[in-house]
Amino acid sequence: MPRAARMGFAGSALVLGSSFALANKVWVVDQNGGGHFTQIQPAIDAAVDRDTILVLAGVYPGFTIDDKELAVVGEDGANVQVNGQVVIQNLVAGKFVVFGGFSARATNTATLWLKDNLGSVRVQSVVLEGTYPGTAVVTTQAALVESSADVFFTASTLVGASGLYWAPGRPGGHGLRSIGSSVALYDCTLRGGSGGLGAGSQWFGDGGTGGHGCFTSSGFLFASSTSFEGGRGGDSSPYGDCIGGYGWGGDGGHGLAISTAQGELQRSPAHGGPPGQGMGGGPPMYCGWVDGNPGVSIDNPGLVHVTPGPPRRLAAQLVVREASSVPLSFDGLSGDWVSLYLSRETLYEFSPPRKGVFMVPPSSSAQFMGQTNSAGHLSSGLVVPDLGGSVESRVYFLQSVHRAGTADRTLGTGRCLVVLDQAF
Repeated sequence: MPRAARMGFAGSALVLGSSFALANKVWVVDQNGGGHFTQIQPAIDAAVDRDTILVLAGVYPGFTIDDKELAVVGEDGANVQVNGQVVIQNLVAGKFVVFGGFSARATNTATLWLKDNLGSVRVQSVVLEGTYPGTAVVTTQAALVESSADVFFTASTLVGASGLYWAPGRPGGHGLRSIGSSVALYDCTLRGGSGGLGAGSQWFGDGGTGGHGCFTSSGFLFASSTSFEGGRGGDSSPYGDCIGGYGWGGDGGHGLAISTAQGELQRSPAHGGPPGQGMGGGPPMYCGWVDGNPGVSIDNPGLVHVTPGPPRRLAAQLVVREASSVPLSFDGLSGDWVSLYLSRETLYEFSPPRKGVFMVPPSSSAQFMGQTNSAGHLSSGLVVPDLGGSVESRVYFLQSVHRAGTADRTLGTGRCLVVLDQAF
């Protein structure tokens, strides 16, 4: 029988109030003027560590978080869009940032840029897209992660920009580019952008290469229940004759490209993108144009290890109110015994025996939630207490663990839960 967990179970620290007024303050951003601010950046500038920025429906410019421990979240169920780059940088060890509940796109640059973070960055329930303006000549990825030690993406979609029509066609952007970082992906979709069409009729118009679903180097990547898809290669110039307007089709992007890094995949399919077509004003044997090469599912597969067993998944909403019950949904194998870790501390620790990455310290207490049915599903709930009169918000980190048999335990999805006072 399923049980409802109580948030105080994982230790008294989870329910302690604060001794100072307006602790963990909530700053409301509403473009229509109904909050503290009409844009996100002024709210971030006003906030201090452990505050929450709650963004209501609307379209907002990009913003930067520089070494502040914040939760920046869109209201549950609201259409919150960001047009511009989001930067999270210089987060020191021991701090965290939660960014979730948005759709975002930026031009000529990565939509989300995480750089030089020793602390924990949690990205949940976002759609990130790279886009090109009319004159773009650079590759733009949905997310760029550089020198960041502890990054989780959960239930998110990352799509690289499609390349520009040019001579030659511009390459598609990557869904995710990770350099020198430790990244975990749970329940995500990553797609590379299509290569651009090669321009004619006075240039040799090769098509652009498709972007990779994910390109990682000199770091560590774990993915569970995540799909990787390379972008289609761009077609070459369809105009002109053998002298002025022909070229090669662009190569398709790889599903996962990995270099000098280590990757662990658990039920995470990868597919290369199809090639672009070679075109021109004459037959290929005279003009020299040919199709591109298809992308591969995994480039450098020797650097990737497949974690055995099916993934275990936890679904929960991101933003909730105090003194309420939060539905939880668990999926795994039939007959799994499911427990829930709940903590206010973060971690990034890959555990081969647990077939996943710890998002919370393994020393955290875990409450038994119930057993999955014959379809491998369990519905349960989480009882959220009152925050206390001086506390406006609090962030918790949840992760399921499933036991099949006597010893086999598998970590499930890591989730963030941002609890707000009923006044917001």
